[in-house]
Amino acid sequence: MNKKTTEGENPLSRFIYETGEILPLDVNYLPEKFLVECENNCNETPENKIKGLNEIKKLLEADKVTKGIQFEDDFLRQYLRHTKYEAAPAFGKLRNFTHLRTNYNYLYLGVHTEYTVIPSTKYSTVLPQRCPDGSLLFLLQLGKWNPNEMPFEDFARITFLIAIQALRHPLTQIAGMTFYR
Repeated sequence: MNKKTTEGENPLSRFIYETGEILPLDVNYLPEKFLVECENNCNETPENKIKGLNEIKKLLEADKVTKGIQFEDDFLRQYLRHTKYEAAPAFGKLRNFTHLRTNYNYLYLGVHTEYTVIPSTKYSTVLPQRCPDGSLLFLLQLGKWNPNEMPFEDFARITFLIAIQALRHPLTQIAGMTFYR
């Protein structure tokens, strides 16, 4: 398997071929190298996970805007990972999220089922495999979108919902997303 890369060959394809390190989209565990990366880059330890969740829940409950809202632990954890388990900055980002939801609530509304059959609305795809770095592959073909068949508000809503749902996955929180267009 140690063949030379020929001219014009994609080095990423060669890497995948040689190492076999490609993960499916829906991984139901975190591979060891990503657990180590999460500990090193996100300061995620068992102690910090408990401490961070407890601190951010206290901040959320004490805030007049977020008081009474039940946030799932995995949802809170994505903000804690982003801020290296520092509760105060994670809380600020969650406040921004709640403001977004209040001020742009149309982004969170359902999507018309008719969009599943209109060809010009099939402009985005989450691919079934991940990059070798673990990132999610998101293919955007914006030339397929026809604003006469789907208004911009619906286009923005669908794209936003796909991205926000993808970020619920722990591996995507750690490794990120790769966008191709």
